Amino acid sequence: MLSDTVMIVAAEEHRFLVQETVASSPVTALSILEPVGRDTAAAIAVAALNADPDSVLLFMPADHHIPDEMLFASVMKRALRPRGKATS
Repeated sequence: MLSDTVMIVAAEEHRFLVQETVASSPVTALSILEPVGRDTAAAIAVAALNADPDSVLLFMPADHHIPDEMLFASVMKRALRPRGKATS
């Protein structure tokens, strides 16, 4: 099941941009602001440790320009379709 809440890990200096972006979107966001950048791996670790264990995590550690938003949304929805559990 997809959540209506997204988690955003960003630098403290970008807090106003994050607030503005979230305010103009249909989702609720949990923002974790880093007072000092500690590299992408640290931000990913913070997000993963604060996520629900059953969450699907998507990391996009850059400012991406997505020219075809409909295609991107379609691919993400397809990737997030429920899958059968792996068995050994």
